[in-house]
Amino acid sequence: RARRPVEGPDAYAADLSRVAITVARGLTEPAIVAGLANQLSAQDAAIRCAAWSALLATATDFDQFADPARAALDDLEPNVRHDALQCLERSGTVDEALVAIALTDSDGLIRAWAVAQAAPAAAAQHIADANSAVRAAAANRLATSADQTHFADALKNAIAADKAEAIEALLRAPGDGLARLGEVLESPDLTERKALLVLTALASARHSVKETGDATA
Repeated sequence: RARRPVEGPDAYAADLSRVAITVARGLTEPAIVAGLANQLSAQDAAIRCAAWSALLATATDFDQFADPARAALDDLEPNVRHDALQCLERSGTVDEALVAIALTDSDGLIRAWAVAQAAPAAAAQHIADANSAVRAAAANRLATSADQTHFADALKNAIAADKAEAIEALLRAPGDGLARLGEVLESPDLTERKALLVLTALASARHSVKETGDATA
């Protein structure tokens, strides 16, 4: 009467597989890398996620995984798509078309990855993204680019979208954000409400700098 149903052998097999993948993480023997490769398209989503994550920490030659990585870009699991993109990045096969696709992904971390790879003009268009990681990636991409002409465009986009967080991200990024902000504030199209939005973001950015002691922000 005290007996209860338990999960069957299939469930145990999946658990053991995930444990084995975790243990194999970082081991570079060819047989282990080949075993991880066999699990990249496993039916179990957790196994696929573990396999891709382990592969990034284990493999040294990512060229051989370019085809599986491109196939994995259609995976329903965002962690798999993200790791597959990193695999393609390490294999040196990332192109503009791939970045453009990743920029429209539903997952914020994937969009952030894409923004970091994108041209400054594209990064400026994503500065008002709803995800903070994307905003930070866009601000850093613009601030570290040799072409600073799009920094002011990003500020204008953030102001137009009423995104104080995006303005703050730009002001906290390394570079001449304050100088670019001065250019935007001189615009005759700047309304009092928009100016207040900018001042609120500026005050928040300065407060964050004081709390963290980040002199580059």
